[in-house]
Amino acid sequence: MPLSDKAAIPAVAGIAAGVCLIIIFSIMLQTPKKLENNPRVSLVTIPQEASAPGGEGFVPKVIKVVIGTNNTVKWINRDSIPNSVYADNEDDPLFHNATKDQCKNNDYYNCEVILGKNTLMPGGTFEFTFTKPGEFHYHSVPHPQMKGTVIVLPESEK
Repeated sequence: MPLSDKAAIPAVAGIAAGVCLIIIFSIMLQTPKKLENNPRVSLVTIPQEASAPGGEGFVPKVIKVVIGTNNTVKWINRDSIPNSVYADNEDDPLFHNATKDQCKNNDYYNCEVILGKNTLMPGGTFEFTFTKPGEFHYHSVPHPQMKGTVIVLPESEK
């Protein structure tokens, strides 16, 4: 039995809405990959079970970047547990400050840690733009086996 003109309108509208939803979801699913493929951002991944004994830790463990080219580093936590990024020292004071714990009332002698901006929940990211040439080591807390290095080359070494 053929559909009347009045019955066809809801069917066409439903099909159109379904197509729109498919397009919207496919765009949303592609957006993170496009961000991850930005050549100006250097990626470090924390893979699944990175902090487990024998886990990979940060991938890559050592990354080279060039100021003015790809000196923004983005850490992505693909693990199922929280991880973090902490500068090993103050060789780059900006990197150190961006990764140190946040404490209530800035009382670092009796620190009650607040979840810091460098704490990466599963699926979370942390980003830092290096502006000083050098070799900067970092680690994860409380996973001492997870260590990494960012080697920052001056702009002249493009």
